[in-house]
Amino acid sequence: MKHKLIFILLPVSLLAQAALFNTGFEEADWRTLWNDYDNNPAGSNDLIADPGPFNTPGNHVMRLRSPAGARGGADLVKVLSSTYTRVYARWYQKWETGYNFSAGCHNGGLHAGNRNYLGSSDNRPTGSDWFSAWLEPCGENRFHFYAYYRGMFMDCANPVGSCWGDHLPCMIGSGYCTKPVYNAPPMPLPPAPVAGQWYCIEIMADAGVATTDTSSVRPQGILNFWVDGVEYGPFENLWLRTSDAIKIGILYLSLFNHDNTHSTEGIMVDEVAVSTNYIGPKAGVERHSPELLSPAALGGKAAVYDLRGRKMQSLEGLPNGLYFIRLPGTNSPVTIKRVVLK
Repeated sequence: MKHKLIFILLPVSLLAQAALFNTGFEEADWRTLWNDYDNNPAGSNDLIADPGPFNTPGNHVMRLRSPAGARGGADLVKVLSSTYTRVYARWYQKWETGYNFSAGCHNGGLHAGNRNYLGSSDNRPTGSDWFSAWLEPCGENRFHFYAYYRGMFMDCANPVGSCWGDHLPCMIGSGYCTKPVYNAPPMPLPPAPVAGQWYCIEIMADAGVATTDTSSVRPQGILNFWVDGVEYGPFENLWLRTSDAIKIGILYLSLFNHDNTHSTEGIMVDEVAVSTNYIGPKAGVERHSPELLSPAALGGKAAVYDLRGRKMQSLEGLPNGLYFIRLPGTNSPVTIKRVVLK
């Protein structure tokens, strides 16, 4: 029997069962959505009018700043209603014009385990307490993970003691980049963000198998990230945990400056979403004609991803399921969601 691919445009609302959290900062009291102990004080956390990543009149974004020349930062903490083995988080971020990219800094991402370790550094997790993965351009001036986890190895003073975060992909020199599988390929390198431009950032963390003995049990932890819909991973077989109890439960959006050379300008954040499935850049189907959305037109022109963010080789021969199709041809490629039925 000959099978036929039928493409059905799927509204984002049908994916609600996978959604864990989302906000565009248009709520009357946005603070009630977050779980910060400091209640997000004005001056460091400010809701401001800004057209945002889609140039929308009347739009609002969150601005995070820390005082120039002083160690400190600003953040948003969302404690999810449950904990999960695999989580995707997507947000749009812009560094303000005048931001000093050469200053020492850290940004945020996903956190698993005990909240008391949120933002911790300098020590390797035991695997039964926590792990974290932040996406930032700090140091290399290109997007990369800064990750703390049980199997971290790049910058450790001794096998069980002081460590500073692994960089994935590793672009900080052969003294640190000792496992080629985690090194940056020659091309394409992750982009270097520039001030004044919005970026769609998405990260994924999969805790993998909990084990205390990696010689007999492969850990299978995964970190992955996308910038403007382009994938720059995955980084696989990471030893993220030793206990099944350590799962991902916190979204941490942050700007932290630690060398006192930074400027007043900080970052802006908008369109935050957390899900158990790949999210992708915010859909914009209305910008495309029906002809462009036909299977014939898409063939050879689009990148197709499954729910885990894995790129498919082609549109042909896909099994039934939901897929994300990234349309090229603009400076800000658009991702749409489609169902394949046979």
